[in-house]
Amino acid sequence: MKILRGAEPTRLDALVDAAFAFAITLLVLWNDRLPNDFESLVAIFGLIPSFAASFALISFFWWQQVRWSRNHRVEDNLSTVLSLALVFVVLIFVFPLRIMSSTFLSWITAGFLPTPFEGDLDGRVLCVLFLTYGLAFASMSACVFGLYRHSRSVRMRGAAPADDSVVDAAVGASVALVFTVVGLLSAALAGAFLLAGVTNVWVLTIAGWVYFLLLLTGVVGAQVRRRGATRGETQEKPTRA
Repeated sequence: MKILRGAEPTRLDALVDAAFAFAITLLVLWNDRLPNDFESLVAIFGLIPSFAASFALISFFWWQQVRWSRNHRVEDNLSTVLSLALVFVVLIFVFPLRIMSSTFLSWITAGFLPTPFEGDLDGRVLCVLFLTYGLAFASMSACVFGLYRHSRSVRMRGAAPADDSVVDAAVGASVALVFTVVGLLSAALAGAFLLAGVTNVWVLTIAGWVYFLLLLTGVVGAQVRRRGATRGETQEKPTRA
């Protein structure tokens, strides 16, 4: 049975917040020991940029769930499963996320920024990193997409298609869908490169450059919102007449 709960936070919201907080704690505890000399202290400072990048992305997905919870307040079995799936994936996502961000920053700075990843960064390793990262990124995005899509279905049963809550859910779902597709595209490219035995690092980075397609989310969201407003105007005309 589908329920639109009140505005008060639920135990599920508390669990999601705690899980994201724990994921961020795992980022902080990435190193197995505290710095005990100058060199290790400098190395810790060098890991701050990769921590900041990982923190920002995890915070983004946390905020997407918070925004969904505040604006739509759908509480049923499916929304609970999707929220728990998001928690499950983020706790796994934290590891490839930190490895990917630290390795990428170390690569673009020619080793100036350190990385905890040991071993040579050859083509095969880079493909596996992109593949793992893409699947995790797409999985988290798919959970957010499912939450917004489900909210839209629930809201549509008691409101017009141009209702603000319905339009907001449609915008959230469309943006999350773009995120999901981009993550899957990156993972697919990485998998194809891995199977084809591609070793040129610059070719392999195409699997990373596709994330710039996320810049299109603003255009997609605006288009969906504009379409919802147009439907509202179309529905109001007969009433005014």
